[in-house]
Amino acid sequence: MARMSYISSVERYHEYEHVIHSLLESILMSIEDGLTKERDTRYLIKQYPFLELQYCLNAEGLQQGNNVCFKRAYSKKLGESGNQQDLSERPYF
Repeated sequence: MARMSYISSVERYHEYEHVIHSLLESILMSIEDGLTKERDTRYLIKQYPFLELQYCLNAEGLQQGNNVCFKRAYSKKLGESGNQQDLSERPYF
């Protein structure tokens, strides 16, 4: 299978934009109060097995709270740090 180009990825995003936004909204609603308990993290992993990392940015692009790692590889690499990290230059922001 050929690797997807950037343009084809953008086209696919626009094709499924509504579904993607609905999915993201449902994930955000699930974690609205924050993940403070281990069982909350287990619930998200069960409901959304494709999640790898979660964090929240404020309006200025500063991370609010620490990383929540769902995959062991991220947990080893990133740990649970990240609070107040400036991510305002990231393309997704």
